[in-house]
Parts: sequence; structure tokens; C-alpha cells
Amino acid sequence: MNTCLSNARLTTCRPIRFAAGAALMVGSLAAHAIPVTWSGTTGNWFDPSQWNPTQVPTSGDIASVNNGGTANAAAGIAANRLFIGTLSGATPSATGSVVVSSGDVVTDIPVVGQTTTAGVGAVATGSLTISNGNLLPSGFFPFGVTVGQNVASDGIANGTINIANGSILLGNAASNPNLFIGMASGGATKSGSATGAVTAQAIDTSVNALRSVLIGRADNGGTANGTLSLTQGSGTLRVTDSFLVGSLSSQAGGSAIGVANLAGTQVDKVGASFGLFEIGSVDASQLVNNIGLGTANGQAAIAGGSGYTTYRVGTIIGTVVNDSVQADGVLNVGSGGLVASSTNPGSLQIGVSRGVPNNNQLIGLGGTATGTVTVTGGNVANFGNIRVGRAQGLSLIHISE
Repeated sequence: MNTCLSNARLTTCRPIRFAAGAALMVGSLAAHAIPVTWSGTTGNWFDPSQWNPTQVPTSGDIASVNNGGTANAAAGIAANRLFIGTLSGATPSATGSVVVSSGDVVTDIPVVGQTTTAGVGAVATGSLTISNGNLLPSGFFPFGVTVGQNVASDGIANGTINIANGSILLGNAASNPNLFIGMASGGATKSGSATGAVTAQAIDTSVNALRSVLIGRADNGGTANGTLSLTQGSGTLRVTDSFLVGSLSSQAGGSAIGVANLAGTQVDKVGASFGLFEIGSVDASQLVNNIGLGTANGQAAIAGGSGYTTYRVGTIIGTVVNDSVQADGVLNVGSGGLVASSTNPGSLQIGVSRGVPNNNQLIGLGGTATGTVTVTGGNVANFGNIRVGRAQGLSLIHISE
């Protein structure tokens, strides 16, 4: 079946059977944590002379590599907090790299490429490379793995984590950490950008689930670009809250691009907390100080998905939505299919632009929402409603056959 309405397309590679009813954040540090800062250029992580003070960071310390240097480690490393290429305030730039050629990286909170309350022109760039080892984040909510984040900043943040022959393991996590990749919240000038990319064989959530997964998320006029690639697709990515790819809160405009290449991995919502599954979404539901602009583009490939009540692919929801607002979403699903929560009738929205009145007001002509969902070898089940190509409550409807 191939249906095309209002810039939305739902395609299936076999007949679908519908079931019935169908900041830089330091936080609370351990009392014994000692800041240890890389002062060398390119050198050995385990050489005390490369650090200030002259000691190798341990699992109780806060390790930072922000001076443009590269710390190389031939064995696994540990730190209470690990900051690579991070800056805040008036600092003009921060760059750093950590390369682990063999062994695990164990840290409560890894932050790679982050600007916080920085001005125009500030640039933070960080990279973490692990070969033949794993990343073991053991942090607690609201912390987690942060890669490429701009926090209330008009600067630029770039972060990458590349894990060859290894994975992200959450078995030692104290609770459910977040995964933030490419997140931008603009500062005083409503600008600033963040780019984040994570590549690993897999993310093991069999013991502890992730809380929120945000890939390419922007607000307050920021520009965000996030990419997650899992090279050995298998298993299940368990998430307790939202899974957002290419998501924009557009009150001040901005742009969000997200890509999740998880072709062999199932994405399942677990637990009782509220969460959304969105690929390419714009939210402009605020009335005050809402300029009604912005774009979002999300692409995701998963083996299957289950447990969420609401699935949105290429959607606009707002009170102030001008005709230039654009939301594009593409979701490719394998044999696991899409199965909504069994406790509440689910909603599947594909290429939907919906006006939400605030104080009895709707402003703007409405934007363009384009959604495509392809399910190969799987089913779509437990949805109380499925909306494909729908414009509601706004003045302008875009239709393409």
C-alpha cells in the first residue's frame, strides 16, 4: 500500500495488518573530586607531567582536556567527570582530544564539545576516540552522555565520539542517563550552533535503560545537527522517556537536523513516565514571543519500535506557524514493526500540521509537514488512530499527489 496526502507518505514493503483499535553541567560532585586539567600538547595520558596538578586523573577526579592538546592512552582510563573541548562564559575557545587505543573509558559524565552561556565567536570542539574498548557512563539523571551541546550560548559547539570495535555499556549506570547528541539552545542573539556525532557498534541497555535520547534538538533560535550510528545493529535500545530525532522548539526559530542509523536495533519505550517518539518535528505551541519560524529534519532507521503512545514523523504542532515552517521526517522500520503502548490506544501521525489554540488564538498560514514511514516485514499495531497527510486548524494546506 502506498498512500500520499498533504506531503505525507506511508509506504509498506508488504501488506500492513492493523490490529484492532487500530551545561556544562557539573552538578553535585563527590566530596573528594579533584579538578585535573591537561596542560600538555600531544602526550601520554598516564604521564603526570602532562597534567595540572601533576597527577594522573583517577576515578574520583574531574578530568578536562580543553587547551588544544591530545591525551593518548594505551590502556583504559577512568574519571569521575570527563570534559573534552568544553567552555563557559567569556572563554573564547576550547579544543581537546582523547584517544584510547585499547581499553575502556569509565566515567560518570562524559561531555564532549560543549559551550555554556558563551558569546558570539566562542568555539568549543572535542573528540573522544576509543579503539578496542567501550564507553561506560555511570552517571545519574539528569546527566548522561553529551556530545555537541550549546547551552544558552551564541557560540559553536562540535563534539564527536567514535568507538571502533566497542560499544556504549550502561551496565554500571547509577540510574538512567540521558543521551544528548547535537543540541543547541541559542543565547542572547538567538543564534549559536551545535554538531554532535556518535559512532559505536551498539548501545547496551539490557541492564539499565536510557532516559531520553535527543539527536539534533534545537530551541531559542539555535541550529542543531546530531547523528547516531550503530554499526552492529542488534538488540534493543530501551528508553524510559522521549526518543527525538530532528526536533525543534520553534518559538525563536532555528533549525534541527537529526539522523539515527540503527537499522538492526529495536527502540522500545519502558517504564511508566511520559515520552514521545518523534522524527522530524516542530513544536511552536507558545503564544508569547513566538515568531513562528524554523525547520526540522529527522531521519531514522530502526529494526522496530514499541511502547510509545504517540509516534510522530514529519509533524508541526503550534499556535504561531508561518508558511515557511518546515518539518520533514523519514522513518524506516524493519521486521519488528511499530507497536504502540498496550495500555493506551496509540496515535501514529505522518505528515501532519496541526494548529493548537492558545488563549483562543491561532496565528499564521501554517507550515509544510512531510512524513514518510516504510515498514518492511513487520506490522503496525495498537494504534487507536493513524493520521496521514492532515492539516488542521491552520489556514494553509499543502497537498501533493
